[in-house]
Amino acid sequence: MIKFSVQKNDILDALTTTAKAASTKSVISALEGIHLSLTGNQLTVTGYDLELGIKSTIDVEGESDGVLVLNSRLICDIVRKMPSGVIRFDEYEPLKLNLMCEDITYSIMGINSEEYPGNILREKQFILQAIGSKIELLALTDVEYIVYWFNELPLLCEERYREITEQAEAPLTYTPLIMSERLHYLITSMPEFLGEESPCSKFIELKCKELVFLITNYYPTPQLSSFFYPISTYTKSFHYFVMQNYNTVKNVEEFAHLGGYTTTTFRRLFKNLYGIPVYEWILEKKREGILEDLQRTNMRITEICNRYGFDSLSHFAHFCKDSFGDTPRALRKKAANGEKIGKVAD
Repeated sequence: MIKFSVQKNDILDALTTTAKAASTKSVISALEGIHLSLTGNQLTVTGYDLELGIKSTIDVEGESDGVLVLNSRLICDIVRKMPSGVIRFDEYEPLKLNLMCEDITYSIMGINSEEYPGNILREKQFILQAIGSKIELLALTDVEYIVYWFNELPLLCEERYREITEQAEAPLTYTPLIMSERLHYLITSMPEFLGEESPCSKFIELKCKELVFLITNYYPTPQLSSFFYPISTYTKSFHYFVMQNYNTVKNVEEFAHLGGYTTTTFRRLFKNLYGIPVYEWILEKKREGILEDLQRTNMRITEICNRYGFDSLSHFAHFCKDSFGDTPRALRKKAANGEKIGKVAD
């Protein structure tokens, strides 16, 4: 249980700053609170309403590590009323906290921290987040974790996935799933394959399919419907349309037409979402994909050329020279010899 002492001014500054991000009214009571997490002599104070997050870290005199969520309005009001000096926070029973300064003591009830977004992931737990959502990883111990990024799930059973997403609904709280034994065995074996000097991309693709199969077919539908909710809404979004189609179009006009937009509207929507012009973004994504394919796959140069919408091999070679300083074949040879290849500095 959390116990620490801190100067009033320090904790009040942290509380009032993070309280700006706490929800004023939510079906998830923890979102109306401020999350306190103590490790050693460092206290992390967080406010989050599923859109805005504010975090502050201060030095305290720690006695006992722990986490606790306190109603933001109540805790700010109490600390303001306390005398100047050192305030002691003492969770004497689960969710029961005393605040003491000189001869004044306030007792308040905490909120279950398990309901708070951004819970600690423990062994054998895993989560799913939509592309574009904020992801922050903080290792509290020596750990090894795997992050699997995807634009589209490699499905072996599309009917099963369709059944899950059709029933998807927003859960009151997002909680991690626990790995089954088969899934845990797959995940714990992956670091060895990923750590190889030149991992086989085809083998990794098969493992990704196995991962999705084990998740979609070995958990109850209600659990999976909540788990997949973040991407069930994402697949209907403008961002999903962009990520699915950017590498198949030759120009902005074709991109806009594909989505049923006028070119002007598409440029405006894109700039508002990504902060840069669509043409610049497409070029950068193509550069990233081409480098990945040249280094990590056995695709022929012609296949890579066609994949990214180039009219000819000469056009593709010219693009690579401008972007990376050499032809595709020369770049692949350099990568095979262990040389680092990348974008030419502007």
